[in-house]
Amino acid sequence: MRRDLAPILSCLVILVMSSAAFDGFAEEYRIKAGDTLSIFVLGHEGYNLTIPVRADGKISYFYGDLQAAGLTVEELSERIRERLRFFKNPEVLISVQPVGNEIFVFGAVRVPNRYILRSERISALKAIAMAGGYDEEKAELESALIIRSNGDIERIDLKRMLAGKGMMAYLSPGDSLYVPEMEQVKVSGYVIQPGSYRVKGPIPLASALAMAGGPIQGEANLRKVIIFKPDGSEEEVRITDEFWSSSSPKLHPGETLYVPSAYRYDEVNILGYVRNPGSYRVKREITLFEALALAGGALDKADLGGARIIHPDGRITEVNIKKLYENPDTSIKLYPGDTLYIPRGFEINWAMILTLLSVISTTITLLKR
Repeated sequence: MRRDLAPILSCLVILVMSSAAFDGFAEEYRIKAGDTLSIFVLGHEGYNLTIPVRADGKISYFYGDLQAAGLTVEELSERIRERLRFFKNPEVLISVQPVGNEIFVFGAVRVPNRYILRSERISALKAIAMAGGYDEEKAELESALIIRSNGDIERIDLKRMLAGKGMMAYLSPGDSLYVPEMEQVKVSGYVIQPGSYRVKGPIPLASALAMAGGPIQGEANLRKVIIFKPDGSEEEVRITDEFWSSSSPKLHPGETLYVPSAYRYDEVNILGYVRNPGSYRVKREITLFEALALAGGALDKADLGGARIIHPDGRITEVNIKKLYENPDTSIKLYPGDTLYIPRGFEINWAMILTLLSVISTTITLLKR
């Protein structure tokens, strides 16, 4: 009987401690100048670094400086992932090194932050409670990590601990606890609710379609779908009776399932100061960098800071592509039917100015006579 109560008591502890945690902290921790960061690139230990955040708010990481102050650890992780995109889906983990009697709890918890310990050690469950509890929709409890003060990493299963089945793990001052988010798949194209969906491992393609509300009847191509993989390759899957069964092909985390149109090719238009303006056929939404690559890149006189996306409904989205080169944002997409316009940059016409000055000078001379 007591063993049956263990999961309930564990949940109650987290709920009670969660309310206490929210009284003391209102928002997610943001990196500050003077912080020391431990950066881990899992599977690529040569890229692991412990570095300070300089007074100007930046860190020196491979190939240059990065802004760190003012960002959350997840935002900085995303920027480093962009810088390390030559790896296949790099998994970047950043911990703010605790100071004194602190621990750092981050990831899929409600209030990622530094917390002061009142004892020599605390359980991982209490650490989660101090951070307001975990995010039920995002947290992958089975793969949590404890980063020890000496840099060692231990994988723990919080789900088993909550069920009273696993051996409890403890944190000491200087340690960090990371709760990862579940991985995602993306479903796009002619489906009712295109978007990203969290999954635990591979799922059948039929299940992925169901998560997106199913194909749009009368518009979706129900003979085939396309899987876009993280390495840039793609796989065409024919839809047969087997597709809808439990033996359906699988969609893996990081992949995109695209349902094409039944009647036409999808096109994006790229106009203005690019090498090869025109319409280009695409099978999915594309990033601005992919769009520029399709058009052969921007011309030297192009104003990348004043680019515009003109949507089919007439809406206009202003985009500063020059800033995106410094801080890539892959969430800005060009969708079928959109037009990307790159204007010409401002130039001083010195010939016209000199001619005008000459005319003015001649006029003044004549008037003086």
